[in-house]
Amino acid sequence: MKLELHQLDEKYADLRVHDATREQRLAASIAEHGQQTPVVVTAGAGERFILLDGHVRVRVLRALGRDDVDAVLLELPEAEALVVSHRLDNTRTRSALEEGWMLRVLVDEHGLRQSDLAAKLDRSESWVSRRLGLVRMLPASVQEAVQKGRVAAQAAQKWLLPLSRDNREQCVRLVENLGRRGASVRELGRLYRGWR
Repeated sequence: MKLELHQLDEKYADLRVHDATREQRLAASIAEHGQQTPVVVTAGAGERFILLDGHVRVRVLRALGRDDVDAVLLELPEAEALVVSHRLDNTRTRSALEEGWMLRVLVDEHGLRQSDLAAKLDRSESWVSRRLGLVRMLPASVQEAVQKGRVAAQAAQKWLLPLSRDNREQCVRLVENLGRRGASVRELGRLYRGWR
């Protein structure tokens, strides 16, 4: 189906990490060949559709001045559609943080139980619990830095989470001091070892 970009509700855009390099490659591909893969949506309020997968494609299409997008409609309730789109997406591996963000939305906003999510995603309850614990323990400002691509998700999990457990304020301050440039996994590892 064809949808106009203004019909999309992008409330789940922050469930994925921004990857500028990937976005540039996709922009070049879409500019040359057009949109090859449809986005995934479910019905929203009125004439709107909730974008579940394809946020980067939509950003690129907007930047290229396009008005519409090819979409596939999942005719399911919103929470169920979010789970199904997650299971269908095999374009790239999600980080534990990205999985945790999605699980938090499903638990906190849609009222799903952890045991139900484990069954729907074919994972253990421990897997669900660990990812929820990760996003609940890591300070919001650190998670925002990960979402914007300033800090690698792996670095946040490996170095900033333990730092946050020991001293939340210093973890927040460290990420603030990284500024817009951010830091690699290796650089954060050196900073963490120096702090210890």
